[in-house]
Amino acid sequence: MKKNNPIVILGAGSAGLSVACQLVKAGKKVIVVEKEDRIGGLAHTVTEKGYSFDFGPHAFHSKNDEADEVFKEFSEGKYKKIYMKACLLLHRKYFDYPLRFGQALIKLSPFFTLRMLADYFKTKVKNKFYPIVEDSFESWGIRRYGRTMYDMAFGNYSRKVWGVPTSKLHKKLAQQKLPDMKLWELVKETFGAKGAKQKILYSSYYYPQGGIGTVFEAMARFCVNNGAEIMRKSYASRIILEGRRAKAVRIRGAREIEVPCSDLIFTIPIPETINCIFPSPELKVSSAADNLIYRNLILVFMEIDVPNVTDQLMVYLLDNDFIFNRIGEQKNIESGMIPGSKSLISMEICCGDDDQLWNAPDSRLFDLARHDLRKLKHIPDNAMSNFCVKRLRQAYPIYDLNFDSNLNNSMEYLYTLENIFPAGRQGLYINNDIHDSMKMGLELARHILSGKEKEHWNATVKSYLNWRLK
Repeated sequence: MKKNNPIVILGAGSAGLSVACQLVKAGKKVIVVEKEDRIGGLAHTVTEKGYSFDFGPHAFHSKNDEADEVFKEFSEGKYKKIYMKACLLLHRKYFDYPLRFGQALIKLSPFFTLRMLADYFKTKVKNKFYPIVEDSFESWGIRRYGRTMYDMAFGNYSRKVWGVPTSKLHKKLAQQKLPDMKLWELVKETFGAKGAKQKILYSSYYYPQGGIGTVFEAMARFCVNNGAEIMRKSYASRIILEGRRAKAVRIRGAREIEVPCSDLIFTIPIPETINCIFPSPELKVSSAADNLIYRNLILVFMEIDVPNVTDQLMVYLLDNDFIFNRIGEQKNIESGMIPGSKSLISMEICCGDDDQLWNAPDSRLFDLARHDLRKLKHIPDNAMSNFCVKRLRQAYPIYDLNFDSNLNNSMEYLYTLENIFPAGRQGLYINNDIHDSMKMGLELARHILSGKEKEHWNATVKSYLNWRLK
């Protein structure tokens, strides 16, 4: 394998571009292959009709490390520190996000509060004598909150987001997403006592001027200006192995070409990677990869003829009668991106490939979004006019009951390939953030430049998966 062959990177998201920048800085030949015309993956900013808006919106979690420094470098110092303003809409009342149970107990109706508390204590007592087996997202949650509290705060919303009953979701997803408060902690949190502990998100974020996508556009420009090639609207149709090494990648875009490679990095979904490897892996591996399933995302962006719809960056819609999952208001993170006296909101909904909504006309989605928005705030139809719809495939991995074994079988095969490196959200089938993907890209670049054996990167990946999926 010629060492002067380019390193091929599949995917121009936050992980792929982060590793590309570091390799280019070290003088390596790099080709980045991106299926879409855009770059940044989910961390992309659209500019249309004088407005700029994110697929989200998204912000960068500040953790005071090397990924922070790279973010600052490619935002060219044009960023600000923000604090996430998000809330939950539940029973048509606003609650803090993440949910504080003490606040819920106080603001909900007395009858519902009593029922929730009675169910909570009943579940705790029953569990002492007949322990609930924690074999799913649902059983993990019910054991900790009781059925009423669980359904209200997590169960109903999770069913809508993931598209399957929560009894069919893995408990590891609950361990990632849900707070695990003990009884005494709940009591202290309810009455505002010092020392109450609740799982919270990062409170400190960075946001670049002009939108999150500006950072990754800057990374792409840097790579191209320093000799790298970024092939948009292209994808790997075949990864050709020679023994346990990737010898070449067949890339299909405006035309099909075959590129010899010294290393191959993939940040695209695992099934897409494994299914184009030739010779093909054994059936056990390809079947495991095919059974790693994903959730698509639809974003309906609407121009609203009011200065602001909310004062929040995001509003999570927990009540069952809402069709959409979440509302984002770009103006509340960067007012200059939505100039003038109007606002622009994003309405998010998750779907599968075969769902009616995924295949619905844009006009139908716009009507449904307006219908949901009327429940949130009284806005006349003539104030909701211009709109656009963005559809994002394979946005989120779904942790069903079998994902663990399917992921393990897929990764064990990938570990055996000497110069094929997985990285990022899609490459590892994880729900992580922009910061984590960027940091992983930096670590992978350092590994490749060090010349260490692939086993060292395998150990890093295993450690990361164990941390994320403990």
